[in-house]
Amino acid sequence: MKKRTLSFIAIFVIYMMATVLGIAVFILLPGKTVLFKLFIADVAATIFVWFFGMVMKNSSVYDPYWSYTPLVIVIGLVVHYQTWNLGNILLIAVIALWSIRLTGNWAYTFKGIDHQDWRYTKYKTENNRFWFFINLFGINLMPTLVVFVAMIPVLYYVREYSYFNIYQVLALLLSLAAISLELISDVQLHRFRKTASPGDIMTHGLWRYSRHPNYLGEILMWWGIYLLLVAVNPEYWYLFVCPSVNTLLFLFISIPLMEKRLLANKPGYAKYRQQTSLLLLLPSKESLDEAEELLKA
Repeated sequence: MKKRTLSFIAIFVIYMMATVLGIAVFILLPGKTVLFKLFIADVAATIFVWFFGMVMKNSSVYDPYWSYTPLVIVIGLVVHYQTWNLGNILLIAVIALWSIRLTGNWAYTFKGIDHQDWRYTKYKTENNRFWFFINLFGINLMPTLVVFVAMIPVLYYVREYSYFNIYQVLALLLSLAAISLELISDVQLHRFRKTASPGDIMTHGLWRYSRHPNYLGEILMWWGIYLLLVAVNPEYWYLFVCPSVNTLLFLFISIPLMEKRLLANKPGYAKYRQQTSLLLLLPSKESLDEAEELLKA
C-alpha cells in the first residue's frame, strides 16, 4: 500500500511539472496561432512524461495523460480567450466529468509504478530492437495526437461561442450519456473481476449487448463535443474528421488488440463474439433466440 501511495505521488509530481512546462511553452512561443502553440505545448509535455517513463522503465507513466490533458486544455483556452460564459462553463463541466471518470478508472486499476500495462510489455518483448521508437511515437505521441485532434472542435467552440440553443443541449446530453455508459460499464466490469475465475467472460449488464460498451462511450463522448461546435456554427461540419480519428483508433488498434488477447486467453470468447455486437448496444443472438422460443410457445 505504501509503495502504491508513493507511486501516486510520483505520478502527480510528474504531471504537475509537465503542466507547468506545457503552459510555459504556450506562453513563450512567439508569433504563432493558438492551435499551433497548443500543439507544440502538448507535444512538449508528452515528451516530458515519456522521459520520466524511460527513466522509471515503465511506459504506463503516460497512461493518465489521455484523461488529464483535455481538462487542462479546455480550461486553458477559456482563460486565454477570457470567455467565461454559459456554453463554455458547461463544456468545462462535461469534460471535467469525463476526465474524473477516466482518471478515476485508471487510479482504481493502478498497481504502482513497478507495474506496466500488458500491451507495452508485449510490444517491447516482440520488438525490442525498435522499442525506443515504438515507445516514443506509438505509445506516447500517437495518443497525444489523437486526443489533440479530438479537442480541435473545443478550441473553435470556446473562441466562437455567442449563444446557447437546444442543439447544444442535445450535444451535451450525448456526451453525458456517453460518460454514463463508460461509468456503468466500468463498474460492472470491476464487480465481475472481483469474483471471476480465470477464463470467465463478462456477459452481464451492458456487456450482454456489446463486447466493448466502454469504448462505445469513449467514441460517443467526442462525437458529442464535435456536434456541440456544429450546433453553434454549422460551417465547421468538416471537422467531423476530428472525432473520426478517435473512432478509427478504437476500431483498428485498441479493439482488435483486445479481441486478440481475449480470444487467446478465454476459451469461450469466440462464442460470445459470435453472439454479441462489437460496439453498438444490440440484443445478443442468444437473447433473440430466447425471444423466438417464447413467441413459439
